[in-house]
Amino acid sequence: MHLTNVLPDLDDDRRTGVRGLPHRLGARASAVVAAAGIVVGAVAVLVGSSGADLGAVAPIGWAFFAAVVLVAVATAVLALVRPPTRLLFRLVMLAALLLAAQLVATGGAVAA
Repeated sequence: MHLTNVLPDLDDDRRTGVRGLPHRLGARASAVVAAAGIVVGAVAVLVGSSGADLGAVAPIGWAFFAAVVLVAVATAVLALVRPPTRLLFRLVMLAALLLAAQLVATGGAVAA
């Protein structure tokens, strides 16, 4: 999330000498990496909730997984076709919220 939170400030940070990972990657790459990280988390929850048996994933798990991936893909596409804005941070936050809901909805299976 930090990768997208700093996007609106990259130019100001560059002028003041701040050189963190998002500055080195660039705005578009930072947004795509953040979106990919969320998808990796969603895959981990999906696989973990089923004990690696995707046939055993509950429909709610698939629904949350699909929602997370949809928002993450939208974030990456927006990052690639438009100049990065605060909207990308909000989309990554939404994807993370959906990922947390996915974990809660399928958490009993992960803990078992």
